[in-house]
Amino acid sequence: MTKRPSSQHEARIIPLRLIGQATVRSAEAAVLFRTGTRTLRPFEVMLLSPILVPLTIVMLLLLLAWFVLWLATVGSLVTFNLIGDLSSAVWRLNGALLRAP
Repeated sequence: MTKRPSSQHEARIIPLRLIGQATVRSAEAAVLFRTGTRTLRPFEVMLLSPILVPLTIVMLLLLLAWFVLWLATVGSLVTFNLIGDLSSAVWRLNGALLRAP
């Protein structure tokens, strides 16, 4: 009752092997060179940080303002709904009390 594994679904064990830093860097460099992309070096990031930090802060503050406005809108809708329900309940209760013998 031994089954022969099919060639398409055959499980293969691939042993782990360590890749040295030089191999990884040269492979990354080759991919980046072929795709025409350019990476930012730490020095360039340091030069861009006076621009990136304020832009990040402004973006986060705008997101916070958007969230606060959304929260205020939802809070006001819930409040108006609650006030409407309570006022109609009070009107019904007052009408029932006035008609009572």
